[in-house]
Amino acid sequence: MKTLSIILLIRVILTIVLLTGWVKCVIKLTDCDFSDKTSYKAEVIYSVGTFTGLGSIVGYMDFGK
Repeated sequence: MKTLSIILLIRVILTIVLLTGWVKCVIKLTDCDFSDKTSYKAEVIYSVGTFTGLGSIVGYMDFGK
């Protein structure tokens, strides 16, 4: 019973961490400067991360604006 509750706690913590990363990715995507014509690197990475689920990891990285 104790092992089951530890596994549940780990799953809940992991889910919260991943969802926080995804939300950070969405926020960074909305903060991107789409009018700058020099490079769309950050916009592309955050867009792909938002719609594919990789945002849970990409949200913790900084690619600029």
